[in-house]
Amino acid sequence: MQKPRLRKPRFIRSDGFPPLHLTERDVGILRLVERHRFVHSGHLCSALAGSVQHITRRLGRLFHAGFLDRPKSQLLIQPRANAYMVCCITNAGQAILRERGFPTFASPPRARGETMALSLSHTLRVTDVMLAFERTAAACEARFLHREDWQKDSEEVSRLTLMRWNITIQYDAKRVRCAVMPDGAFALDQKGKRSFFFVEVDRGTMPVSRGSADQTSFRRKVLAYKATRDAGILWKRHAIPGFRVLVIAESERRLRSLRSAAAACFQRGDSTMLCFTLASKLLSGQEAWQTCGERSAFQLFAHPRS
Repeated sequence: MQKPRLRKPRFIRSDGFPPLHLTERDVGILRLVERHRFVHSGHLCSALAGSVQHITRRLGRLFHAGFLDRPKSQLLIQPRANAYMVCCITNAGQAILRERGFPTFASPPRARGETMALSLSHTLRVTDVMLAFERTAAACEARFLHREDWQKDSEEVSRLTLMRWNITIQYDAKRVRCAVMPDGAFALDQKGKRSFFFVEVDRGTMPVSRGSADQTSFRRKVLAYKATRDAGILWKRHAIPGFRVLVIAESERRLRSLRSAAAACFQRGDSTMLCFTLASKLLSGQEAWQTCGERSAFQLFAHPRS
């Protein structure tokens, strides 16, 4: 009787493997993991061509070879035994990408500690959303550009960085300096025109509004984007002439609250700078965006006629 094959530990590397010969597919996996910081095996299977079994097997080999890491805090957000395995890149994985001329972040993400479970959950949702935008762009025959892709048009990119800037806003009667760091950023080339987008994935953890300008809130975030547009600092720093902010919420009730708070930040109660939709619609391939005012649902992508 054949003995059952013993499963390798999920979070402990095994040295029982022969040296790993990296393929182009492996490098593609490392690039995608590095770009999104944290991904799970389901993300990779949907983004890369090939069988689920093959990609899952290669993820295991890359982990045991030391090119990927598996944060244990993922057990706090998806305790099921058959859940997707979350991974992030290691220093060794980044070294491989740099050897091949690909940009990387200054250091790999921190994968230790139970306190990062909430942050991990949010980051995985952002990855869901960004990959959904890529799929929609491909279906519309539009060119999807990550930040390093559009920067290559004007300069050599050797290091990935998070989009971040500081801006002074007027919050009620107080002026305050605050930082803006979108959850995601991308550009879209369609019909001979390039558009820039920032992504805000709302998980319902940030208060919609607060009485103090010194505390974070969605309203303060809207005012910061509005001040950024008025000041034109993104054109000076990144050659971004204009942009839209795409807000993705988890429920209809939350979406209404966010739209109402945003509407109060504009004199006419509406602005096309902010576009809102539900995560369930976006992830299922539906396009039904709304402004913060009364404008009816519209599409951002130029869908080809069937």
